[in-house]
Amino acid sequence: MSNEMYKKYQEAIIFVFERYQNVQDDDKCELFHTLDVGYELIRYGYSADVVVAGFLHDIFEETTVSDQEVMALFGKQVVEYVRLVTKDDGPKDWYSKNEDIIEACRAHSHEALALKAADVLVNGRYFENIGDEENVEKDRFMARAIVGGSCPEGAIFNDLKRYL
Repeated sequence: MSNEMYKKYQEAIIFVFERYQNVQDDDKCELFHTLDVGYELIRYGYSADVVVAGFLHDIFEETTVSDQEVMALFGKQVVEYVRLVTKDDGPKDWYSKNEDIIEACRAHSHEALALKAADVLVNGRYFENIGDEENVEKDRFMARAIVGGSCPEGAIFNDLKRYL
């Protein structure tokens, strides 16, 4: 990994840290979670844009950061990946929203689906560690949706299958 990539990751981490100062979530520590997703993608060898999107994957749900702000710093591809995994505020139930996200990621690219898979793996480990069975079952629902049907090859998807 190049020094330039490390600098890009550091810029993303600082960006997230500065914007997550007042983010509160009853289910989990959002800052730790979002950073863990980025690190997970590094571990699996994904490109810099996918890793940065991992660090930023919840930024639009948790903060008032705009697409333009993210694009100016990290580029159009990062915004596209993050938007693909962002839940909308529409009337659909949690399951339908997540099925839509997974199918949009699958239609977009292996990388977009890997981003969502990393989110599911990180969430799953966290919720298992704290004994939150309701959220573990939700994550397993998403894992089944990701690996069911036409699942790409790759270590992250194999780990997601083992999670089930």
